[in-house]
Amino acid sequence: MDIHEGCLLKVLCLLCTILSSGGHPHEEDVLQELDHETHLFSHILDDHHYIRHLRPASINESLTIRLAVAVTAITDLDESSQELSSSLLLKTYWRDYRLSWNTSQYGGVSSLSVPASQIWKPDFSMLHTMYGSFEHISHDLASVAYTGDVSLYSHYRVRSRCPINISNFPYDSHLCHITLLDTSYSSQFIRLHFLHPGHGVTDDVMNDQTDFEANIGSQWTAKASAVRKTIGQLYDPELVDYISVSVRLVRKSQFYHCVVVGPAVLISLLVPVIFLMHVDSTAKTTLGACVLICLTVLLKHFCDILGPNRSETPNIAVFYVVTMALSSVSIIMSTLVTSTSRQGSTGKSVPACLSSMLLGRYGLRRWLCMDSYNNVDQSASFVSMKTSADYPEQDSDVTPLKDGESDLKEVSRNLRMLVGRYSADQVIKHNDSEWREVALVIDRLLFLIFLGLFLLTTLSLLT
Repeated sequence: MDIHEGCLLKVLCLLCTILSSGGHPHEEDVLQELDHETHLFSHILDDHHYIRHLRPASINESLTIRLAVAVTAITDLDESSQELSSSLLLKTYWRDYRLSWNTSQYGGVSSLSVPASQIWKPDFSMLHTMYGSFEHISHDLASVAYTGDVSLYSHYRVRSRCPINISNFPYDSHLCHITLLDTSYSSQFIRLHFLHPGHGVTDDVMNDQTDFEANIGSQWTAKASAVRKTIGQLYDPELVDYISVSVRLVRKSQFYHCVVVGPAVLISLLVPVIFLMHVDSTAKTTLGACVLICLTVLLKHFCDILGPNRSETPNIAVFYVVTMALSSVSIIMSTLVTSTSRQGSTGKSVPACLSSMLLGRYGLRRWLCMDSYNNVDQSASFVSMKTSADYPEQDSDVTPLKDGESDLKEVSRNLRMLVGRYSADQVIKHNDSEWREVALVIDRLLFLIFLGLFLLTTLSLLT
């Protein structure tokens, strides 16, 4: 037992020695053992002498903030709500004299990274917050130099209003603006300056000419962004500096060429073709009605693509309506032309003025490069035969014979009847042919007119 008690006493003594050698040192010893960066961090951010809510400048001095803005991503453009979703990288530079130090006192440390939430920094927000959101999406670290120069890279997720005008659909493009400002201070206390790639500072408008092109889903392409800074009187009577980021979005039109524009052009091309069909064919009206039905279905499909609640009317929709109007007029005109071509069956002759204007030697038919029309009345000789002296009521050439006189008179009467009927048929055929020729000239004229209207509407509304 004595041996065991002696061993236990030795163990207790050893434990006391270990605990006494590993005890808590004094505060001076701890500061000496900390590295220089930790010492520097605890010194410049000591709550007793650094207040992060105060602007790092005197009361009568304005603080200059140099910045650069970059659009890093564009995720969506909601056409119904007219909102653009994007991501911004805001590079901010300023000088905070409270964060400067002497490098010789801290082992030559010339820069330090500190949480941005523990120092003063400009607080940017969107100008029109009621139209979107401006969300900080990262916990940033600010880089602080021994001179007090601070650089901060901040990432933001932005939803901003982007008015959309679809008048030129599907060849439309839209310029979306994102306006940022620091609402805490006026331009008397904070001045914004853009930092060029060459680290030069300017107050003028800065255009970022770098090739920025991104695809947004399947419908939009974002072109090079233009960044500008403008000083404006936003809050009376103080001036506030604000920055504006502009992004141009161009719609991809390849899909709509096949779905919207192509069918509209092909169907509208059938309108002038109506007047190339036979003048008295009822298929002209049938074709015009089919064109109207197809255009109505396409217009309904087009409205489904765009969706409701549109304040502007696209040019392609105007093209649909104009083509439907032309189709309706073509049906009416083709009906009139068909009716004109059948006027000859009623026995009416073409008025002389109309015949001269359309079928004459210098008439419209010649200027339309149509075949020549020989306007000769072939029944004139037969008409003259009816009233000529060759067949008088009492035929002088027939020798009166008592036995055959009655037979000869009957033959003469039948012959005059046949000549009269034949001449009447020839007159009807002549009038019918002439009316058909008039209808053909009108058809050719209407074809050229509607073809010109088709080209005019296509070039003016779809280009």
